Amino acid sequence: MSGIYKGEKFKDNEVCPELETLVQHLFSVMPNLEFYATNAVNLGSIGDARKINVFDVFSGDQKLGAVSWYESYSRSKGHYFSYRIYSKKIRKERGDAHIKMTGSLKSALKIAGEVFVKDAPNVLVEKFYEAIRSEMSGLVYHASNDMQHRCKPFLQTAFDYTVSVIKGSPIPIDTKLLQEVTSPRFEEMQNTCRIVELVGENLKSRDGVIVYVDREEKLTVVDLQAHTISKLESTYDLPKNYQEKFTILKVMEDNQPVEGTGIKMKVSVNDMKLQLFYLVSGDVIITH
Repeated sequence: MSGIYKGEKFKDNEVCPELETLVQHLFSVMPNLEFYATNAVNLGSIGDARKINVFDVFSGDQKLGAVSWYESYSRSKGHYFSYRIYSKKIRKERGDAHIKMTGSLKSALKIAGEVFVKDAPNVLVEKFYEAIRSEMSGLVYHASNDMQHRCKPFLQTAFDYTVSVIKGSPIPIDTKLLQEVTSPRFEEMQNTCRIVELVGENLKSRDGVIVYVDREEKLTVVDLQAHTISKLESTYDLPKNYQEKFTILKVMEDNQPVEGTGIKMKVSVNDMKLQLFYLVSGDVIITH
């Protein structure tokens, strides 16, 4: 059936009949959906052979959730089978916050039809922004915290020295501390902290764009200010300044910010781990 993808791992496995029925019904009314097998189990009442019981659900480059057929147990029902619909659009206060279960095919179709809907571009832009902003905030915090930890001895020494001068009996400044604060390592740490905070401020002000390669191998550009998402065929379709910055970041390590350029980070958006390139606007800064 078109729309179902087993991949190499599950190519020899059949699909659990009940789940296949659900998928076929969904595909008939929502032909934009794609189903990728992610798990296979032995289901006693269905047969001894392993059968695919979970599909991740995609529409284009967006992951919408998952559908599955599971065996469950309760004191009142004993062993029973049920459909499970997973989506971040499902929000419950109890139990699995993003999962709804039902033994009814009709109910499963209704739930899936309500939640397996692609995000509008402006909504998706905000998801990308919040995801990378959260990661960036953590990076800024750790860089700043590390800097404060390193600086604390110097600050205390400076304070003690100032007090001693006021009292008229200056104390000597520790030579080792003086060597440390003027060392290349300390200077590099200061510079790293400064650049991390600078790129963090750029991102916070929504300056620039986020670029990544999607599931369809398209270069996707998320414009943080215009709230738009566009697909490009290659890097050469980017504005020249972004081409240069994208090229620079590709050879950098993850989470290593570059002043006037941006940062590359692995971020989870819609349950997909993506390598995002945050590019600040403006010309490339050439340093020697």
